[in-house]
Amino acid sequence: MTITPHCEIDFSSYRELLGALLPSGFLIAVTDAGGQTIWHDSEFPLGALSSVPADLSATLAGVTVGGAPIPVRSETGRLFASPVTDETSKHYAVLWAFAPGEGHPPEALRWLGTVAEHLGKDLMLNAELDDMASELSERYEELNLVYHTEDQVNYFGEGWAALNQLVRNCCDYLDVGLAVLVVKEKGILISQQSRDRTVPDAKLLTELVQDRVFGSIARKNAPLIVDDLSGSDLVANWQGNSYRLLATPIFDDKEETIGVLAIVNSYAKPRFANSDKNLVQVMARKANKILHVSYDNLTGLVNRQGLDFIANELLQDARALGMTHTVLHIDIDQLHVINDTICQEAGDAVIRSMAAYLRQTTRETDVVCRIGGDEMAVLLRRCPLERGAELADKLRQGIADLVVPWEDRTLTTTASIGVAPIEAQTVSAQAALAAAELACDAAKELGNNRVHRFHTGDSMLMKRHSEMEAVGRIQSAIKDDRFELFAQPIAPLDSNAAGMHLEVLIRLIGLDGEIVPPGAFIPAAERYHLMPELDRWVIQSLFSELSRNRSQIQDQLDLISVNLSGQTLNEQSFGQWLAEALGRLDFPHSRICFEITETAAVANLEDASAFMRTIKQHGCKFALDDFGSGLSSFGYLRSLPVDFLKIDGAIVKEVVNDPIAASMVAAVQQVAAVMDLETIAEFVESDAIKQKLREIGVSYVQGYAIGRPKPLSACLYGEIAGSKALSA
Repeated sequence: MTITPHCEIDFSSYRELLGALLPSGFLIAVTDAGGQTIWHDSEFPLGALSSVPADLSATLAGVTVGGAPIPVRSETGRLFASPVTDETSKHYAVLWAFAPGEGHPPEALRWLGTVAEHLGKDLMLNAELDDMASELSERYEELNLVYHTEDQVNYFGEGWAALNQLVRNCCDYLDVGLAVLVVKEKGILISQQSRDRTVPDAKLLTELVQDRVFGSIARKNAPLIVDDLSGSDLVANWQGNSYRLLATPIFDDKEETIGVLAIVNSYAKPRFANSDKNLVQVMARKANKILHVSYDNLTGLVNRQGLDFIANELLQDARALGMTHTVLHIDIDQLHVINDTICQEAGDAVIRSMAAYLRQTTRETDVVCRIGGDEMAVLLRRCPLERGAELADKLRQGIADLVVPWEDRTLTTTASIGVAPIEAQTVSAQAALAAAELACDAAKELGNNRVHRFHTGDSMLMKRHSEMEAVGRIQSAIKDDRFELFAQPIAPLDSNAAGMHLEVLIRLIGLDGEIVPPGAFIPAAERYHLMPELDRWVIQSLFSELSRNRSQIQDQLDLISVNLSGQTLNEQSFGQWLAEALGRLDFPHSRICFEITETAAVANLEDASAFMRTIKQHGCKFALDDFGSGLSSFGYLRSLPVDFLKIDGAIVKEVVNDPIAASMVAAVQQVAAVMDLETIAEFVESDAIKQKLREIGVSYVQGYAIGRPKPLSACLYGEIAGSKALSA
């Protein structure tokens, strides 16, 4: 316990009490154990304390608290000492009484010890409160730092801003001169100085963190605190200034260091405490969470959202300065063959190797992105189209020469590359990316392992022109909210099955009010990565309708299904967004079913399974759509927590005339029965198909023979009530 003169003790009240209890003429003082004066009467001769024997502490240690005071020899008068102790009876202050001249034996000051005892409790209480206030102040700053650092981000630009704010907050709330964030493989270097004082060596310190500190931490995978200049090769004196360093690693999913978050302060500032280290580690975890939204988990490359964000920045640069940039769209040829004949992990190894090759081969100013399962992109900054095409061909050759070791074999592959410019006259960044993708498609159609450059009037690319027009219609409809929810009934074949189900569909309303069928815009939305936005619109609109009219709907509707695209499933932020939307939904979650295509689920089996299990905790159900086109599908069912299998319509519509199709449907039904799953047959276009499916034992049917799609409102408030199982 440390006592300082700043403790808020009312010593005058003690002085008045002692004045009433002690003989007249006594003067009072209080010192700490080291002899520093805490309080004294103005006439108290402080010089008298200089003659106190050196062994007084030992003498005081043997005095009973509250007992008679100890007389101390003084040349100027009578001096008496009473110990002030802590809870362990160790003295940490002294209450002194001084009387000029001789006389006044210790017995006359018997109350001095008693008052010292109470003074000790008062001092201790104030010291404890002082310590608590200091600790609470520190905790408050820490809580402020954590609270004001946002780590819930939804897109790349927001994530970049959040990383900058995180570094700024570390600098401000921890009161340090400099804070630095380094993630080398992602090309991230953020450095922020104190608002109140400049750091003369900020640039050199930042370079030190980027190079030597990062390397040291990457080797040790542990935080580093350098508070002592001597013996450390990681901190240097520059221009007469010394600096303390606290740095902590940023880990990836394998607990390996991918980055460093560091704070730097002058040696004139206090040493870094363990609490500082813990807090910086918390901030490093927040940084890692932000990185997950903006970067691909498998390769560490910038993701599709990041590609869109940076491409927009390059377009602004092109328009402002007249510069030309080039975008490459890279598609790995026949990657599905490796996935199907070996395993998906082998395919992942090829993707990681290609990502590493592209990162090593391109310039530091270029940006390498992963935008899909087998698709990557490279943004070549300030690179003319001709030069970009040359670089693309070198990359193509290098990819063809890559040898990827996998268990007891080696893997090789090739890539098709599309090249397009980003220049001042480019309509939009999205158009430039789409042009590169169209060029890549042309390269694949010419036979793979090729580079194709976009140019206006290319006959092969003009085949995709209608899709690009569809992209414009979709973006316009999103902006103007020109979509409408439709629904198609799913009816039970078994009288023991539950009542009517609906599958929600989306329709685009044209500028002239006509209904645009999904086939006219969904393929373009899939090609140009607009499905996540459409899926969110559908879910938000449906949930709003269900909550708003719950009393009318819930007694009539047993289940309503919503489709989720593979692109949406691959968005890192979608799971949390959906969970939050479900939390706001005022409708039984058990009546909500999400449909995921078999292809999308199998493409990323582990993530799809984890997503489904998380959402099922909210009470929702899942259907595996387009199931059964290949019987190898059965092996995946053990990993996917589905409730329904939707049998692929291409098989269903042939069950009457094709015995093989009928056998395939029967096999799906048999597996479903063993796994206690229900089946739904799509494309039921005739009564004969419906009857055949009833004989096989299918649970539900969907198609034009059951009901055509119509506006959701007509289904919910018109014909749904009172529906029964289909008659035989």
